[in-house]
Amino acid sequence: MKYLLSLVLALAFAATFVLSPGASPASAQVHIGVPPEAARVAGCPTFFSSGHCQATIVVHTEDKKVEIRWERSTVGDFQSPELVALQTIPVSFWPTCAEVVGSDKILIAGKDRDGDTRIERWTLPTPLVVTWGGGQQLQPQMPTDMEVVYEASAVGRDMVRSILKLEGEPSSALVLFFDSRDLYRLDWGSEPYELTPVLSSSVEPLLAVDFERCLRGEHAANGYVYVFSSPGEYGAVPYLVLMDQDKDGVIDSHGAMDWEAYRSAGMTSSANWVSQAGLPL
Repeated sequence: MKYLLSLVLALAFAATFVLSPGASPASAQVHIGVPPEAARVAGCPTFFSSGHCQATIVVHTEDKKVEIRWERSTVGDFQSPELVALQTIPVSFWPTCAEVVGSDKILIAGKDRDGDTRIERWTLPTPLVVTWGGGQQLQPQMPTDMEVVYEASAVGRDMVRSILKLEGEPSSALVLFFDSRDLYRLDWGSEPYELTPVLSSSVEPLLAVDFERCLRGEHAANGYVYVFSSPGEYGAVPYLVLMDQDKDGVIDSHGAMDWEAYRSAGMTSSANWVSQAGLPL
C-alpha cells in the first residue's frame, strides 16, 4: 500500500507542476482516424480494488487494446504482491483513456473507425486463483456486460481526453472532451445515459491547457477534489483545481491554485486525504 500511495503522490502531488498553455480550440469537423497524442492523458492513475486484488489499467491507442495489471496480496502489501497477472483485452476502437468508476465497473473511451467518439462500460470480474504446476497463479476473466453508454459524432464532443469518477456518485463520471475542452457529467448507470454540461472552457480557460496528469480524491477539509497538472520547475505554476466542498456531486469552485496555496490548503500531505485515485488513505 505504501508503494501505491507513493506512486499516486509522485504522479500528481509530491512535485510542483507547470501548466503550459496550448490547448486545441474546438475543431471545425470531427476527427477521423487514430486520435492524436494530445488527445490522450497517460498520467491519470486510477486503481481497481476488489477483495485481495488490485489492478491498474492502461490503454494502448494505436494497438487497440486495454492492458490490466492484476496484483494479489492477502496482507495488503502491493509493493510485494504474492501473485501478478497481466491481462490484455483487444477492442474494436482506438482507446484514449480508462477510469475505474465502481467496485467492478470501468469506463473505456475511444474513437471508432467511422469517426464516432465512444464510451463503453465494462463489468470487470476479479481474477480466479488457480493451482498450476504445484503453485498458485491468477487467472484473469474477460469483462462482462460490455455496454456502449455514449456514441456520437459531434463537434464539441469529439474524443475523450480524460474521465474521472464523480466522487460520491454511484453511477456518474466527469468527461473532458478533447476538441472543445468542455467538461460534462455522464450518467452511465442506466439508459438514457444522460450527458450534461458541467463546466465550459470558455468559463474556465485552464480546461484548455494541455495538462499531462489528473487525480481525484476526497480531502478531509475540502471535500471532493479534482486536480489537473503537468510536471515542471518548482513554483512555476498553477494547478487547475475543482472542488465539491459539500460533497453533493456539484462542483462548487474551480480555478488556478499555485503551489503555496495548494500547500496552505493542506493538499500536499497524504494525512489530510481520505482517498486518492480510488484507494483509501
